[in-house]
Amino acid sequence: MSHNLTDLRRFCVVLYAIMVAGSVLFHRFDVTFSVALGGAVAFINLRFLERFLNTVLRNTDSPSAARFLMMLSFYTRFDALAVALYICAAAGWINFAALAFGLSLTALSIFTWFLAFGRRSLGEDYGRAC
Repeated sequence: MSHNLTDLRRFCVVLYAIMVAGSVLFHRFDVTFSVALGGAVAFINLRFLERFLNTVLRNTDSPSAARFLMMLSFYTRFDALAVALYICAAAGWINFAALAFGLSLTALSIFTWFLAFGRRSLGEDYGRAC
């Protein structure tokens, strides 16, 4: 399963690079910055989700402590993101449509990766489990 996550991470980085390179064609700083910021936030959140799931699934001794740390981490990241987005929006650096496109990086990469590669890998995992 970790091999699949590594492949998904690599695919996510490639898709991120393509999205940022495509946004350069608009010749506007706010569009490129928004796509890059949204994609970076989405990718970082994907990494945190992976780390959180590993922590929760491996920590069978104290699930309530793991849940508390996860919630603390979530709210801390959410607050920091809200402050950063507010500062960037107040400065006029953000195009909200491009930001939404960049934030959709994770969903788009998971969907595309699954259609292209995931079914084969998933089928192999299920075949070994049966």
